[in-house]
Amino acid sequence: SDNRLVGTIPDSLQDSSSIRRIEVDDNALVGSLPEWISKMKDLLTLNVAVNRFEGSIPSSFSALQQLEEVRLERNDISGEVPQEWCELESL
Repeated sequence: SDNRLVGTIPDSLQDSSSIRRIEVDDNALVGSLPEWISKMKDLLTLNVAVNRFEGSIPSSFSALQQLEEVRLERNDISGEVPQEWCELESL
């Protein structure tokens, strides 16, 4: 966090299926949340708080069934939280 990152989350990360944590909070990242994050079935933490992301949470994120922590605050993200997340005991 707070690494002074700018731009978007690099697409090159989508080939890293073993990633368990995405923690890029408090930077200047922009754009929408990449759809390919939903393919990271072992993802435990998704922390993109305090950036400049916009758009909605992709519906495919409902596939992230191992999540223990999600932080999306202080962005321009709109829309609904995936219903499946509401049923996760780990969140």
